[in-house]
Amino acid sequence: MVILFDIDETLLIEGEYPDNKDNIKLLMTDLMKKGHVLGICTFRPFDENVRGVYKEYGLNGPLITEG
Repeated sequence: MVILFDIDETLLIEGEYPDNKDNIKLLMTDLMKKGHVLGICTFRPFDENVRGVYKEYGLNGPLITEG
């Protein structure tokens, strides 16, 4: 299964990583170990901020930007 996340108010809250970021990362790691593909779909442009979020969460799937 492929699961795509938005960034704003999902992986970032008001431009900052949420307080429970480590828990989110653990859950994402567990999903990837079970064979799921996790990526990002956002209306943001492809830039360092988007790549940073992708790397911070250790995602392994597609990175779709600008809608």
